Order: sequence, then C-alpha cells, then structure tokens
Amino acid sequence: MNVGVHDDLNLGPLEAGREALTRIRSWLIRRRTLAAPGQQHPFSPAMSDNARRRSHFLPRTRDGRTATIAFLALFLLAMPPITHTVLNRSDPWIFGLPFFYVTLLAVYSALVLVLIWAFRRGV
Repeated sequence: MNVGVHDDLNLGPLEAGREALTRIRSWLIRRRTLAAPGQQHPFSPAMSDNARRRSHFLPRTRDGRTATIAFLALFLLAMPPITHTVLNRSDPWIFGLPFFYVTLLAVYSALVLVLIWAFRRGV
C-alpha cells in the first residue's frame, strides 16, 4: 500500500499542492515576512516617505571611492590617447612579447584586481 501525504485529505496531487501553498502563505503572513493584502511589508518604507534617496552611481563609502578612483585611473591607461602615445613602443620586448601587449595585460590584470578587492571589501 502506498501511503502518501494526500491520503488523509483525499485530495489529488494538484489540490494537495494548492493546499500546501495556502498553508505556507498563511504561515508567512503570520510571520510577517509577507504582507497580507492591504498591509504594508514591515521592512519596506512607504513610498510617501520623505527619506533622502541617494544615488547608486555615487560611491557611499571610503573603500567605494578608492575603488572607483583606482578603477577609473587604471581604465584611462587602456584608452587610446595613452596607448597611442605612451605605450606604443615596438622596441622593448618582454618575455618575447611586444611592450604594448605586456603593459595592456598588466593594466587589465590590475583592473580585475581592483574589482576583486572591491568585492571582498563589500563595496
């Protein structure tokens, strides 16, 4: 005999699933993690709240400002005015590669390291 969850309720699998979802939803409403219809979620501020909204484009912490400035400064090294004037040298070869490719690899690696550092700092 196959004893299942639905035996005592005499419900099919679809009705049992709906019943389970209804029970979960009522439990969540009682726990106040999901707002009941007509109620506001306890953790969300009202839209009419006059709290100052800060832009997500501007860094909010010192580490965020440091990461932003470092990333932009390194990114400028990979842009054409710098690459065409300062890094455009074919004479020195490093490890069998042209100077230009080695310096771009170093700049891009530093950019990735800044992103990893910012991620680890929680920026």
